[in-house]
Amino acid sequence: DVLAQIDSSGSVAELARARAGASAAAASESASQSTIEAAQASIASAQAQADVARARATLSETTAGRMERLFAQGAISAQQFDQTRADLAGARAAVAQAQAGLVGARKTYGAAVAQSRAAADTSIGAQAGIAAATVPLRDATLTAPFDGIVVNKFVEVGAVVAPGTPIVAVQNARDLEVDVAVPDDALAGLSAGTPIA
Repeated sequence: DVLAQIDSSGSVAELARARAGASAAAASESASQSTIEAAQASIASAQAQADVARARATLSETTAGRMERLFAQGAISAQQFDQTRADLAGARAAVAQAQAGLVGARKTYGAAVAQSRAAADTSIGAQAGIAAATVPLRDATLTAPFDGIVVNKFVEVGAVVAPGTPIVAVQNARDLEVDVAVPDDALAGLSAGTPIA
């Protein structure tokens, strides 16, 4: 049976704060997972763009080599040759830009992974906070360790007690012993199980 209940309003508030923190940590962890997935998609897209840019640059280099030979033979105009060189420069710039995009996407992914790890650590800490906040609540109810009778009450409702302060005394009603003084002349008639007045 419950013998006493310690005021646990502060512990209830602490548990509510811990649960709110755990919810926020779980939401952050979920959001960081979404960020990781988006970053992975960005890497794939940036890689595809870099591949396309490199292929175009390779084609532009091949075309520029041909046009250079044709220009040397006088088969094309200077304007056509300049246009080919400009196309090659543009293709090389596109490769550099695509590579930069890929590097940026990888950095974003790395940051997302770090954020996810931090969110997971925060979530673990929040769960530990919940566990720690439940201990005072669990300990706020004092129950009798055995069936018995309260024979003494040491504190009143509303009293402030320190740890280890006795609150009540409970007597086990099954294992009672009575010490009585028996005159010497009555000892001869006593034996185990004999009723006495």
